[in-house]
Amino acid sequence: MTKKILISTGGSGGHVVPATIMYEHLEGEFHTSISIDNRGMKFLDEKKYNFEIFNVTPISKNILLLPLHFFLMIYLIIKSLFF
Repeated sequence: MTKKILISTGGSGGHVVPATIMYEHLEGEFHTSISIDNRGMKFLDEKKYNFEIFNVTPISKNILLLPLHFFLMIYLIIKSLFF
């Protein structure tokens, strides 16, 4: 049974490029996946990498939007558990 490796990266090229290098290094020995947001998709070849998009929005300072951000966070936690 091969071990599973999840590489989580941010949206800038300075985060995505090292994550892809690590992915390529580990993919031969492990079942490797990348989690990324929409900003980082322009740096990632969709045909080459096994990935899942977790689009996280920044929490605004508007207190009326706080319940919406709470439910969005719960949704993303559940999504990550299934992934």
